[in-house]
Amino acid sequence: MTGKIDRFKDTCKCNHNCWPVIKDSINGLTDRQILSFLKTLGHDCDNNAEFSEASNETLFKIIEFNSAKFITVIEKHQSDIEFSSILKMIENPINDGIDLKKILTLINNVKSDSMIKSKIVDSIKTAINKYK
Repeated sequence: MTGKIDRFKDTCKCNHNCWPVIKDSINGLTDRQILSFLKTLGHDCDNNAEFSEASNETLFKIIEFNSAKFITVIEKHQSDIEFSSILKMIENPINDGIDLKKILTLINNVKSDSMIKSKIVDSIKTAINKYK
Protein backbone atom coordinates (compact mmCIF):
# COMPACT_ATOMS: atom_id res chain seq x y z
CA MET A 1 0.00 0.00 0.00
CA THR A 2 2.82 2.41 0.82
CA GLY A 3 4.31 1.99 -2.68
CA LYS A 4 1.09 3.23 -4.28
CA ILE A 5 1.07 6.31 -2.09
CA ASP A 6 4.72 7.06 -2.89
CA ARG A 7 4.14 6.73 -6.64
CA PHE A 8 1.11 9.01 -6.46
CA LYS A 9 3.10 11.54 -4.45
CA ASP A 10 5.85 11.62 -7.10
CA THR A 11 3.62 12.11 -10.15
CA CYS A 12 4.31 15.85 -10.16
CA LYS A 13 8.10 15.57 -9.90
CA CYS A 14 9.57 17.16 -13.06
CA ASN A 15 6.06 17.78 -14.41
CA HIS A 16 5.17 21.33 -15.40
CA ASN A 17 1.57 20.26 -16.00
CA CYS A 18 1.20 20.26 -12.20
CA TRP A 19 1.47 24.06 -12.05
CA PRO A 20 -0.62 25.56 -14.88
CA VAL A 21 -2.17 28.29 -12.71
CA ILE A 22 1.11 29.58 -11.40
CA LYS A 23 2.07 31.65 -14.44
CA ASP A 24 -1.44 33.11 -14.65
CA SER A 25 -1.51 34.26 -11.02
CA ILE A 26 2.19 34.92 -10.38
CA ASN A 27 1.46 38.10 -8.40
CA GLY A 28 -0.83 36.49 -5.84
CA LEU A 29 0.36 32.97 -5.22
CA THR A 30 -0.55 31.22 -2.01
CA ASP A 31 1.99 29.44 0.15
CA ARG A 32 0.44 26.15 -0.96
CA GLN A 33 0.86 26.99 -4.66
CA ILE A 34 4.49 27.94 -4.13
CA LEU A 35 5.12 24.74 -2.18
CA SER A 36 3.43 22.64 -4.87
CA PHE A 37 5.70 24.22 -7.47
CA LEU A 38 8.84 23.73 -5.38
CA LYS A 39 7.97 20.06 -4.86
CA THR A 40 8.13 19.50 -8.64
CA LEU A 41 11.80 20.56 -8.69
CA GLY A 42 14.70 18.25 -8.07
CA HIS A 43 17.89 16.63 -9.25
CA ASP A 44 15.85 14.01 -11.13
CA CYS A 45 14.76 16.80 -13.49
CA ASP A 46 18.26 17.91 -14.55
CA ASN A 47 18.16 16.00 -17.83
CA ASN A 48 14.69 17.22 -18.81
CA ALA A 49 15.52 20.32 -20.88
CA GLU A 50 11.94 21.47 -21.45
CA PHE A 51 11.04 21.18 -17.78
CA SER A 52 14.32 22.77 -16.66
CA GLU A 53 13.79 25.83 -18.83
CA ALA A 54 10.15 26.33 -17.83
CA SER A 55 10.78 25.72 -14.15
CA ASN A 56 13.84 27.99 -14.04
CA GLU A 57 11.92 30.92 -15.55
CA THR A 58 8.96 30.28 -13.25
CA LEU A 59 11.22 30.02 -10.21
CA PHE A 60 12.69 33.45 -10.85
CA LYS A 61 9.23 34.95 -11.44
CA ILE A 62 8.04 33.49 -8.15
CA ILE A 63 11.08 34.92 -6.36
CA GLU A 64 10.56 38.32 -7.99
CA PHE A 65 6.85 38.64 -7.26
CA ASN A 66 6.63 36.64 -4.01
CA SER A 67 10.03 37.05 -2.32
CA ALA A 68 8.89 36.91 1.29
CA LYS A 69 6.45 34.03 0.73
CA PHE A 70 9.13 32.14 -1.21
CA ILE A 71 11.52 32.28 1.74
CA THR A 72 8.78 31.54 4.29
CA VAL A 73 7.58 28.47 2.37
CA ILE A 74 11.11 27.08 2.16
CA GLU A 75 11.74 27.79 5.85
CA LYS A 76 8.56 25.91 6.81
CA HIS A 77 8.89 23.04 4.34
CA GLN A 78 12.59 22.53 3.73
CA SER A 79 12.29 18.82 4.48
CA ASP A 80 9.58 18.46 1.79
CA ILE A 81 11.62 19.92 -1.07
CA GLU A 82 15.05 19.55 -2.67
CA PHE A 83 16.49 22.84 -1.46
CA SER A 84 19.98 22.15 -2.87
CA SER A 85 18.44 21.70 -6.32
CA ILE A 86 16.60 25.02 -5.99
CA LEU A 87 19.84 26.76 -5.02
CA LYS A 88 21.55 25.23 -8.05
CA MET A 89 18.77 26.58 -10.28
CA ILE A 90 19.17 30.05 -8.77
CA GLU A 91 22.90 29.91 -9.44
CA ASN A 92 22.24 29.01 -13.08
CA PRO A 93 19.48 31.15 -14.57
CA ILE A 94 18.54 29.94 -18.05
CA ASN A 95 17.26 33.29 -19.24
CA ASP A 96 19.85 36.09 -19.37
CA GLY A 97 16.99 38.60 -19.24
CA ILE A 98 16.47 37.88 -15.54
CA ASP A 99 17.37 40.95 -13.49
CA LEU A 100 19.50 39.24 -10.84
CA LYS A 101 20.45 42.50 -9.10
CA LYS A 102 16.78 43.39 -8.68
CA ILE A 103 16.03 39.92 -7.33
CA LEU A 104 18.97 40.18 -4.93
CA THR A 105 17.59 43.48 -3.62
CA LEU A 106 14.11 41.98 -3.20
CA ILE A 107 15.47 39.01 -1.27
CA ASN A 108 17.71 41.22 0.88
CA ASN A 109 14.64 43.31 1.77
CA VAL A 110 12.78 40.27 3.15
CA LYS A 111 12.64 40.47 6.94
CA SER A 112 14.34 37.22 7.84
CA ASP A 113 17.70 36.32 9.28
CA SER A 114 17.42 32.65 8.45
CA MET A 115 20.08 30.41 6.99
CA ILE A 116 17.66 29.76 4.10
CA LYS A 117 17.66 33.43 3.13
CA SER A 118 21.47 33.57 3.44
CA LYS A 119 21.89 30.58 1.13
CA ILE A 120 19.49 32.09 -1.42
CA VAL A 121 21.40 35.40 -1.30
CA ASP A 122 24.69 33.54 -1.79
CA SER A 123 23.25 31.66 -4.78
CA ILE A 124 22.03 34.88 -6.40
CA LYS A 125 25.46 36.46 -5.86
CA THR A 126 27.07 33.39 -7.46
CA ALA A 127 24.79 33.83 -10.49
CA ILE A 128 25.60 37.54 -10.72
CA ASN A 129 29.34 36.80 -10.62
CA LYS A 130 29.00 34.13 -13.33
CA TYR A 131 27.25 36.47 -15.72
CA LYS A 132 29.19 39.71 -15.30
